[in-house]
Amino acid sequence: MWPVISRIKKNTRENKNMSKNPYPIFSVSSQDQPEHLQMKIKMFIRLYSRHQAAMIADAIVQHLCALLAHNDFNDGATQRCQYRALEMHWRCLAWNARN
Repeated sequence: MWPVISRIKKNTRENKNMSKNPYPIFSVSSQDQPEHLQMKIKMFIRLYSRHQAAMIADAIVQHLCALLAHNDFNDGATQRCQYRALEMHWRCLAWNARN
């Protein structure tokens, strides 16, 4: 198993009070701009291609939702629709990774 993911799972089991996502890189910041969110989404997709973990898929979904909700995101209706479809796809992948 990939070392970072195995540490995450081990730490989560050891400490029940720990947040679901102990690594800040997976979190969405209220100060993230659309370009930064898009960059992180691409990074997470590449990471997921190496290791299919539900936490990574969940992070992608969170970042897609934040991107779609961002006031400065105005890439047009077609692009917004494609991101919404991508969000639904990653929700399914996250669900499959958990089960």
